Amino acid sequence: MSPPALNYAANTYLSLTFPPSSPYIHNPSSLTGISNNTPHSAQYTDADARNFQTVQLQHVSQVGELQDSHIYQVDGVDKSEWERVREQVLGALKGDKGVSAVQELKAKTRAKRDEF
Repeated sequence: MSPPALNYAANTYLSLTFPPSSPYIHNPSSLTGISNNTPHSAQYTDADARNFQTVQLQHVSQVGELQDSHIYQVDGVDKSEWERVREQVLGALKGDKGVSAVQELKAKTRAKRDEF
């Protein structure tokens, strides 16, 4: 199976890893998003929580053969807005007991090797 084509110019992508006890591990599409009304965003002050209303997560794919790692596309936040709410959103996801790790995916440019 080939990896999905990701459009980093238009979208933000997150890699989430789930612990074995996670409710998302067998149904990754059930993690659809977070909002400033979710219990795990309560760790922020009211001013921080107002920085984002709703962030929708769209399941893109599993990471290779790793059943506990999945890629999600962030919807509901455009690229310019993402920088402002990034830390609150990542923190809210990290605070979810069904998520053990969160990483923002960035496009990497491959270096061309010199051929002899």
